[in-house]
Amino acid sequence: MSGLLWFFGSVSATIILITLGQWWSHRLRSEKAAVAVWSFTAATIMAAWLSPLYYEFPNYGQSHVVSFEDGAAVEHPFGAFCWEFGDRCINVPNRVLINAGVTSLTSNPKVRRIGYVVKAEIVWPERFYAAESRRKTAAWTSGGHEESRHEYTMQEDYRPSNSGSAEVAKVVLNELFKFNSAHSTELAEFDNPLDVRQNNRFGQMLLRAIAPPLAQEGLRVTFERFTIE
Repeated sequence: MSGLLWFFGSVSATIILITLGQWWSHRLRSEKAAVAVWSFTAATIMAAWLSPLYYEFPNYGQSHVVSFEDGAAVEHPFGAFCWEFGDRCINVPNRVLINAGVTSLTSNPKVRRIGYVVKAEIVWPERFYAAESRRKTAAWTSGGHEESRHEYTMQEDYRPSNSGSAEVAKVVLNELFKFNSAHSTELAEFDNPLDVRQNNRFGQMLLRAIAPPLAQEGLRVTFERFTIE
C-alpha cells in the first residue's frame, strides 16, 4: 500500500512543483531568476524521487504501522515517515486466519476430513520480529486481482513468503502440522460441528498443544470452529 501511495504522491507533488515553476517563471521578468526557479524545481523533484524517505500508511482495519526504537516496538496509528534502508517500518497484520485440517480413519471405519480454523495475532512484536527474515514491509500478499490475502491454508507453500501475514501463517502452521500428527486419532471422533461441547473440547485440546509454543513466538491464537468435510 505504501508503494502505491508513494508513487501517486510523488506524481502529484511533481505536477504541483512544475505548475508552480511555470507560474513563477511568468511572474519573474529576469531570465536568470526564471532559470533559477526552474533549476530549484527540477532539483526538488529529483530529490523527492530519489529520497530514501517514504511514508508508510496503515491499512485501517487490516494492519497497523510499527517501527522499532532501541529494540522496542512503537505503534503509529496514522502511519509514519520511514527510511528505505536500515530499520524499516513494518505493516503488522491485525489478525490472520488459518484454515487447517486432517484426514483420519474413524472407528466405524470411515474416512473423515476434519477442518478447523484458528485466528492468530501478533501481541509481542519485539519477540515475533526478532528474526529479521520476518520483517516484511507489507502486511498482506496481493492476489491475482491485487486483493489482500486474509486467509491461509495448509495446502500452500509459504517458504518464499513476501508479507507479514504469510510469516505469521508459517509459524502457526508449523505447530498445526505437529498437532495433527499427534492427535489425528482423537480428531476423528469429532463428528458434529454444531455441538457446542464438541467445539469446546476441540478448542481446548488444540490450544493446550499450540498456544504455549506460539506465545513464545509472540503470537496469540484463538480457536474459531471446526467443520466436517
